[in-house]
Amino acid sequence: MTLAERVRRFAGALNSMGRTLVPRTAGDYLSRGLDRHVRGDLAGAIDDYNQAIARYPADERRAVAYLTRGNARKDKRDLPGAIADYSQAIARQPGNAGAYLSRAQAYRTLGETEQAIADLQIVRELTVNPGWRNEAQEQLRVLTGGGAAPANSS
Repeated sequence: MTLAERVRRFAGALNSMGRTLVPRTAGDYLSRGLDRHVRGDLAGAIDDYNQAIARYPADERRAVAYLTRGNARKDKRDLPGAIADYSQAIARQPGNAGAYLSRAQAYRTLGETEQAIADLQIVRELTVNPGWRNEAQEQLRVLTGGGAAPANSS
């Protein structure tokens, strides 16, 4: 058996195991939700994120669950729901630049320019991630009339 065949067999076994495991903790639901999200099962991912949110204490760990559910809702084209989740993540973890950046992108897609600009300015102040800082700066330049839209915007 070749290495590629062994890797495929192992991946298949992990896939089967992941579908049969019963989540017990908030972290289990979050992990399964992330797996479902990556595989394109947005409804299943959102259900798991709901369970994670219900089980996590009202702290920064719940913020992560709101952020991931917001991402699934954004991918499902439920931008108002995504914005609500990003706002919940920010309320629980005000220094989360990723939540502000995600919310800014959702606002921008909806044409809510003022809100997008406000969030992008916060991203520039909060983030230590140079990629996010550059993305925020580029989007601000576009939204304020200072340049063309980046190729991967929205």
